[in-house]
Amino acid sequence: MDNSTNKMKIVMLVGSLRRQSLNRQLAEEAGKLLEDEAECTIFTPAGIPLFDQDTEFPAPEQIETIRQAIRQSDGVWIFSPEYNGAIPGGLKNLLDWLSRPLFENDPDWKDTAVWGKKATISGIGGNNATRSVQDALITLLHFMGMDVMTEDRAMIAMSPETMKTSDLSKTENVQKALRTQADAFMKFIEK
Repeated sequence: MDNSTNKMKIVMLVGSLRRQSLNRQLAEEAGKLLEDEAECTIFTPAGIPLFDQDTEFPAPEQIETIRQAIRQSDGVWIFSPEYNGAIPGGLKNLLDWLSRPLFENDPDWKDTAVWGKKATISGIGGNNATRSVQDALITLLHFMGMDVMTEDRAMIAMSPETMKTSDLSKTENVQKALRTQADAFMKFIEK
């Protein structure tokens, strides 16, 4: 934890490219819930080039910015929709970049921005409530060496109202799910 502010630092990765996506709105709401406990910074995969080992070094400036934020953070919270039951391409591409070594010709494959970082996952989506993408992300994040909180995850199905308006319905159930996950994640980080 950052002793200068006595607040944790949480990097929030949103899997959707849309500026006002429901998952971005969910991340913003989680940030509001945590404002007394943590400084939250949101990143999306917008504008990140496809990962290519031929152009990996030097990494794009946007990747370096996200890597630096993650290295200085206490944890990573991912908010993702589910595209055809799977991880959205932009998010998978961002995670591919983050899984790579920080330095060229580095023989230590654990020398990444995310290795050993605490992580959790939330999502809002259709009837499946992002269960499939969250399960896939747990597998991927473990493979990347992250310490993933698998309990108390927010899996939210869109309400009919939300489907019509694309505005996050801040119902009591949504607030409770986020608060439960936020509290659990803060404890998970402190372990």
